[in-house]
Amino acid sequence: MNIKKTIEWTVIFSVLISLTSCYQSYHMSSDSRISDFPTPPHNYNVEIFFPGETPADNEYIRTHIFQVTAPAGSQYARMVQQMREKANAAYVDAVIIINKDNYTQWVSSKSAIDYVAEILTGVYVPETHTLTEETVLVGLGIKYKANVDYLTKYRLVDQLHLYDAEKQDYVHIADLYPDFHNAIFKIENTGDSNQGIFHYEQFIKKHSLAFLIDEKSSFWRYSFNANSGKLKKRKYTNPTTQSHIIVRYNYDADGKLNSLKTKHRYPGRIPEEYLLKLELDSLGRFSEKIVKKSDGTPLLIEWFYYNEEGYLINSLVYSIEDGKEMPFLKIDYFYYEEEDVYTYF
Repeated sequence: MNIKKTIEWTVIFSVLISLTSCYQSYHMSSDSRISDFPTPPHNYNVEIFFPGETPADNEYIRTHIFQVTAPAGSQYARMVQQMREKANAAYVDAVIIINKDNYTQWVSSKSAIDYVAEILTGVYVPETHTLTEETVLVGLGIKYKANVDYLTKYRLVDQLHLYDAEKQDYVHIADLYPDFHNAIFKIENTGDSNQGIFHYEQFIKKHSLAFLIDEKSSFWRYSFNANSGKLKKRKYTNPTTQSHIIVRYNYDADGKLNSLKTKHRYPGRIPEEYLLKLELDSLGRFSEKIVKKSDGTPLLIEWFYYNEEGYLINSLVYSIEDGKEMPFLKIDYFYYEEEDVYTYF
């Protein structure tokens, strides 16, 4: 497997769901993520670093920007504590203060290690720490690479293959790079033609469950069923082409998602409508997806396969022609190894 040593990661901001109307949208939080690198819950104390007291650059990953604003008369110690509370809520390992505004004089008089310890324990809060004007404190949230023991849960690259009838085998046509939310942000053709991007756009992305069900951005609006509280409909607007995708979600008697209805609207074209029939295995994972036209004619069937650890390892896509299933596409999923945190980040 030939995988680039450097990957261009997109900036994915954290999202919060607003519950103030029947038709809602996903919003970015005011304390923004600057990387989608995951920061799962942990139970150790968040460290605070001031300028001049920071870890080596290759030992951590930048994940968040935090901001605390306080009026004149406030205590600087309280600002630091608020910064720490924000960092705790975001599950980062440490915060590097990247501006200190009015504090040059008293900061220079004590080492960072001394005053951080005193501020966080509440031992040392002299009057000189009182703000004389409204002040903004900004901090960089970081994750230590040494603490990343969960990277193997995430995919590094998905390899797309096209079935070659003459060779009676699959040919590798593209590498698909997912972010930590399983959204593909980069595609690389592995051959001389544009086969990889074409087949991904036309047959994979259009019916992707990760995109239609899980993807969250400000480009989606959604609504819930008033009785069940379950997601009823989402609408996606492409900011570049102004095309739209409307997704409706259907559930069985047990409340499990069993199908999607999608309508794709493109400027100047007749809308395309599809029905995606879904099957779940005994563990509640997607095991089969059948894509049908609006008149019920089946187009594609996809099977999902998992390893003993429960990770998705490959999927097979067959085209359906005259009722016959024909091998068409295959995707193999490759995951990070623990040491990759020092290679790619």
